[in-house]
Amino acid sequence: MDENQLKEVLKELIEKSKEYKDGFLAPKECKIKLSELNNYDFFIYSKLEKTKRELWTRKHSNKEYGEKLLVPVVTIDNDYVSFIPKIIRKYLKEIS
Repeated sequence: MDENQLKEVLKELIEKSKEYKDGFLAPKECKIKLSELNNYDFFIYSKLEKTKRELWTRKHSNKEYGEKLLVPVVTIDNDYVSFIPKIIRKYLKEIS
C-alpha cells in the first residue's frame, strides 16, 4: 500500500467529517456513502478495516494496568464507510 495514497484517503475522510463534532463522553461515529468518496480504493479501505486504534484507556485505582478499547479505523457496511473522526485524525498524525 502506498503511504501517500493512504494519507490522501485519510485527509478526504477528515474533510468529509469536518461537520461532525466529537462526542462528550462517547465519540460520534460518522457514516459516508462509498459513492461520495473520491479516493475509494478497496485495498486501502480493507487494510484500514483490519487496523485497530485506541479509542480510550480506563485506569482503575486498584489495578496496575488499565483497560484499552481498540476499534477499527474504518468499518465498511454495505454502501457506507463508518469511522470515528478523532481516530482518523490521530492516525494521520501518526503516519505523517
